[in-house]
Amino acid sequence: MPDISYPILLAVAAITWLLTFAAVLLAGVWFPWRRWSLRWWIKDFDAGLKKRARRRASMGEGRA
Repeated sequence: MPDISYPILLAVAAITWLLTFAAVLLAGVWFPWRRWSLRWWIKDFDAGLKKRARRRASMGEGRA
């Protein structure tokens, strides 16, 4: 019986190692990508607000 448990133990260890490796790799790609995409989203959002403010100013809105 002990001969059967070693391949099972090895398979569990290999699967655990692969899952850990995949999680670390995913986190290593996801965090920089998320930071980069958030930076672009904020830049585009800010540009949209500035465009809207210029449009309002050109129409004379917001003046006292």
